[in-house]
Amino acid sequence: MKFEKAQRKDLPLLVQMVKEELPDTALNLGFLSKRLNEKNVFLMKLSDGLHPSGFIDLELVSEKEALIVLFFIKKSARGKKLGKRLLEESIEFLSGKGIELVSVLVESENTKAKRLYYNAGFRFFGLLADVLNQKTIELLELELGIASLSYVS
Repeated sequence: MKFEKAQRKDLPLLVQMVKEELPDTALNLGFLSKRLNEKNVFLMKLSDGLHPSGFIDLELVSEKEALIVLFFIKKSARGKKLGKRLLEESIEFLSGKGIELVSVLVESENTKAKRLYYNAGFRFFGLLADVLNQKTIELLELELGIASLSYVS
């Protein structure tokens, strides 16, 4: 599997990947195209060279801070440690850009995602209420340089 920047030609496959599992999502080609063109955004993919198995949207919110905006592994590729690999590669990538703090918002009920982030060294920072969707969202943070190279198996 190869970790690399997503290209414009990948975008329809990335949208399709998400829509197959989340048909009501607002994610569309226009949104990803816009993200791909933003200077402070890195849309990265993990692929076998032909087809993406997952992708992550990393946004630099300041000189030293980044936010994971989207993180998705294709349903058929789950259970193969690809989420772990994509997250590890992303942390290494951000560290190389001088990022010191990575944040992510996760639905409280999403125990698999939270376990992935906690195992990577992320720590709970706070709770947010998503009033529109009636969900509780957790803010998790990772300080790079402390945990970035000590991923727990």
